[in-house]
Amino acid sequence: LNTTKTLTFRNNILEVSNHPNYLTGLLFTLFWTSNFTILEIFTKQMPVDLQLTR
Repeated sequence: LNTTKTLTFRNNILEVSNHPNYLTGLLFTLFWTSNFTILEIFTKQMPVDLQLTR
């Protein structure tokens, strides 16, 4: 699960960085990455089924 999520996360960054509007994509990536990290911190202690629904 963690490996698949990490690969998907990296693929999303690659897709956003290849977006025509690179600046917007970069800002979105930074914003989404920070939210992703915050969600990871809050969901580490939760059951797996709750993590899959976020």
